[in-house]
Amino acid sequence: MMESRYEGYTTVFTDGSSTAKSSSAAYVIPSASESYGCGQSHRTSSTSAVLYAILQFMKRSVDCSPHNWIIYTDSRVALQCIHNMGIRGSLGPVVVDILRAFQSLAKKGHRVALQWIPGHIGIHGNEQADSVATAAHRHR
Repeated sequence: MMESRYEGYTTVFTDGSSTAKSSSAAYVIPSASESYGCGQSHRTSSTSAVLYAILQFMKRSVDCSPHNWIIYTDSRVALQCIHNMGIRGSLGPVVVDILRAFQSLAKKGHRVALQWIPGHIGIHGNEQADSVATAAHRHR
């Protein structure tokens, strides 16, 4: 199902993680065997961590040749923040940065889609992103 809807798109999985002391963000591009994880020294919400993961992927992609990307996340709240341009509150700055990144990518010929997937049900790329985000807590 995931492959047919976004045929011709490169798949990206994102995830964020929060503990009592820190947060982390991650993305995985299975077809490129690429993963990125970043720990933060302070705690944020898991939604903020997911938004940061999406932003980091978009920043990484801006200098790539034009591409079609499908970004999967298991955070409905993060997607709602982006969709509703949830610019108020503590998530506002990262949402604004994501919207700007969308514009930059579109100007360079990229197509980017965001899609929710259920978490922790064995979707391999999603599980990889979760593992990278969890490991990133140790590398702040």
